[in-house]
Amino acid sequence: MPSESTEPKPKSKSVITRALVPIAWSLWGVLVIGTLFMLLRASTERTTSPEAGRGLGVMVVLLVLVTLAVAGAVLYTAVRKQSSAGIVTMTLLLGWPAVLLVAGPVVKAYKERSFASEEARAGDFRDVQLDAMARAIEQGDTATLGRLLNGQPPDEGKDRAGNDLLTYALVVVRDQKGSASVVRVLLDAGADPQKSRMGSGEDIIRYLVVGPSPAVHEAMRLLLERGADPDVVDPQAGDTPLGIAHDPETVRLLVQHGADVDRIQHNGIPAVVRFIGNQDWESALHLVEKGARLDVANADGLSVDYYLKQWEEGIYGEHPEGWDKVRAAIASRRAAHN
Repeated sequence: MPSESTEPKPKSKSVITRALVPIAWSLWGVLVIGTLFMLLRASTERTTSPEAGRGLGVMVVLLVLVTLAVAGAVLYTAVRKQSSAGIVTMTLLLGWPAVLLVAGPVVKAYKERSFASEEARAGDFRDVQLDAMARAIEQGDTATLGRLLNGQPPDEGKDRAGNDLLTYALVVVRDQKGSASVVRVLLDAGADPQKSRMGSGEDIIRYLVVGPSPAVHEAMRLLLERGADPDVVDPQAGDTPLGIAHDPETVRLLVQHGADVDRIQHNGIPAVVRFIGNQDWESALHLVEKGARLDVANADGLSVDYYLKQWEEGIYGEHPEGWDKVRAAIASRRAAHN
């Protein structure tokens, strides 16, 4: 009987590997075409950066082309050697830019859809009376809102986003550029700012602090006058509203209504140090003049004196007028205590 051959049979590529080869080459081809198009754009672009010039863009694209040439050589070798690991690796590497190109718009669309969905939930009251009041708030129709309230506090019903009527009015004022007059009508009718919280659970003053505008400032003033807490501490961040305020008018309103200017924020420093570090001279000057402590330093040594020493010769070579005023106010305060 003829003996069976004992020579090993040539290994055949797996079905997955065979399928990946044309995919990998297609990805490589798309990237090359796209890069060549970028090269054409970069070489013919008329407007260029004065610092970089046209040559930098061309150089970057050429480097990408060289990288793609190397990738093509590696892929060719992997296919020739029927290396499953090499083919899979190159397919993943070549597919990654495509994933990024697709993922960006997908994530953006998802966020926009989620935001639109959340926005639609705000103001959607199931109660007919509250819904009518919400429409009046949206239109800034204080006469209709007052008539519907009839001198009585609004019911405690909430919209689908979790806002009561007062907090929904704040949404309209901050995010839809509405009028603060509707907030006044609600407060005059007996809405209690100490009981209301945003649908997200956020405190109402903290919510307004991050969206400054004249209408927001007016709404904040009305709330603070009716008992809203200027020193409420965010349970997650550990800051008070003064610790995240970033415009002077908000700072003045908070301080005027009793905010603790010496409250230590989550980073171990009071607000005055943060304002100086952020070069918010007007806010810093206001706190210095209101008697904020000047001797507090956190564990990293960040303090008023740190900036006085670091910026002794000016800030990045300059002497802003605001910084000079802050330094003079600090010197005056310390001289008065000596």
